[in-house]
Amino acid sequence: MTGRAWLMNIDQLRAFLTVADEMSISGAADRMGTTQPVISRTIKRLEAELHASLFDRLPRGVALTPYGNVLYAEAQSMLASHRRTVEAIDALRGIGRTRVRIGAGATWFEERLPGILSSFSSAHPRVRIDAEFVPRFEVIEALLLGRIDIGLAQFGMELLPSDDIEYEELLRDRLVVLGRRGHPLTGALTTTKAFRSLVWAITPSASGEDRLRGLCKRFGVDDPNIHVRCHSTSSLLGIVRETDFVTLAPEFMARTRGKGDFDVLTDEFRITLSKGILTPRRGTLSLGARLFRAHLREAFRVSEEQQEHGRGTKDVAG
Repeated sequence: MTGRAWLMNIDQLRAFLTVADEMSISGAADRMGTTQPVISRTIKRLEAELHASLFDRLPRGVALTPYGNVLYAEAQSMLASHRRTVEAIDALRGIGRTRVRIGAGATWFEERLPGILSSFSSAHPRVRIDAEFVPRFEVIEALLLGRIDIGLAQFGMELLPSDDIEYEELLRDRLVVLGRRGHPLTGALTTTKAFRSLVWAITPSASGEDRLRGLCKRFGVDDPNIHVRCHSTSSLLGIVRETDFVTLAPEFMARTRGKGDFDVLTDEFRITLSKGILTPRRGTLSLGARLFRAHLREAFRVSEEQQEHGRGTKDVAG
């Protein structure tokens, strides 16, 4: 214990972060609706309390010092924790609306998220959801920086996050080659020649294309014939449904989106995918975030039960 009085407050942290983002004291003053001297005094008090210089003063603007970089990450975390605390208390007092910020990958927006958001909003009208697209490998950074409260992503089992991130798996699936119902190679995709004849439709992500090329090499194909790149999963499935093009997709997609329109040409890749919820280990989730997480769990549980029932009914009918 040093005995030093700790006087740093939320307003100081907001001013510090704004100066850092604007790289200018005058720019921060304009953004916060105050004057440059007020911001300058706030930063000087903060530096005095921390016994450290937070900014290098440049001919045009300012730049964070090493001490400032440390405070920048911590200040974002502290403000996020402060916001969650205020929202949780307001919600318990029955005033205002609590807000949950969700970052999700493209497959979530295409497959599950719209229906889940709709049912959650009906069940919890006082919780506001802000959902944004966040690429899979940026979700962890967005969580740690406090930009989002909950991340939704899909990972290969070898890439599951750890350390500072809590990961809760909701669904485990296999990666398969998907073609239209009655595709000429259904049940016959067993040779390098057959594999080389495939014409692919894929989503235009570098990681997805790299994965496809890596998998094709297992079958002796160095350069797969990628004919279509399509951002929308729905459009991609529409192309595969109406042509002899094939795509690489989770088996779950064939079951839930296909309605009998697709065949699994092969599942020999033996790659397991995991879809789940990511939250920071540090801090406490807001009431709204906890409600949304519980809603997600229930939605996936019900969906899995329905899928199992559907498969059982099909087996009996067969």
